[in-house]
Order: sequence, then structure tokens, then C-alpha cells
Amino acid sequence: MNEMNTFARIKEQLSASEVLTHILGPSRHHTWRCPFHEDKTPSLSARGPAIRCFGCGWAGDLFRFIEDHHNVSRADALRIAADLAGVTLPQCTRQREKADQPRLPSLQQSLSQVYQESRKLLEGILAITRRCAADASRSAWSARDSEAVWDVVEIGAVLDRHVEILRMQVTHEQ
Repeated sequence: MNEMNTFARIKEQLSASEVLTHILGPSRHHTWRCPFHEDKTPSLSARGPAIRCFGCGWAGDLFRFIEDHHNVSRADALRIAADLAGVTLPQCTRQREKADQPRLPSLQQSLSQVYQESRKLLEGILAITRRCAADASRSAWSARDSEAVWDVVEIGAVLDRHVEILRMQVTHEQ
């Protein structure tokens, strides 16, 4: 099987819309926010095998989109698309791949990074909330508003639980 047949076979198995959904997330009416320019409203469209941005003018097929979005070679775009489509590449195509070409991070690595960043964010929010809660509770105590004091305590407890859940998930993933 030659390389052109491989491209055609992948295009039969995998639509441009499926690639965009996998990489950019779900869409409405087959339009997404374009990753190649600052896009406030969805302007990237997938119709059949073609992908086009009506904002910046980018146009191409699913392979070119993968190349440009992930900044990879055509061979890597073919490999990524084949993985998404569940198509096994011919041996000659695999042999041409370089061993040192960049690989996308695994799902577990990506999730671990999301958890770590989320934990940092929540811990920052928690620190700010605690400072605000201390000020609010002092004000509530001086105004003798016990309901406001309990509201502040409950907010702090909820944030503490979220941070602890994230810590457990991060340590479980590692």
C-alpha cells in the first residue's frame, strides 16, 4: 500500500470534524474557535474533508490542521491521524519516522499537569479566601452577625475539601 492510499484510507475513516472535535473539543454547527488567531467567536469550519477559518483565512485538510496545530511534520501528522482513525500504518511509513521526533504527552501526563495546576490555583484562591474570611469574620463578630461568620467558615471548609481532593488525585496519579 503506498502512502497516498494510506492518506485516503485515513480520510475515509476519520472526518475533519472528528479531528477538530478531538483536538479542540465539542462544537456547535461544526464551527470552532480558531487556534491560529485570537478568535472571539467560532470561525473555523469543517465541511466534508475541508477545514477553513473565515477569520484568518487558514485552510487545509485534517493532516495540515494536525501539522500546524501540533507543529509536527507531515509524517507525524499521518501517524497521529492514523492513531485517531484506528488505522495501522504500513511498515515502510513507520521506518521513515525518526526516533527523536516529538511525541504528544500521554493522557495521564496531561491530566497530572491539569491536577497540579488546578491545585495551585485552588490553593491560591484558598489563601485569598482565608484572608478575606478573617477580615469578614472580624467584621461579623464586631457586628454580632453569627450567620455571616458561619457563611465564611463554610466557604473555607469547602475550599479545603477541594484542595484535599486534588492532592489525593495528584498523588494517586504519580
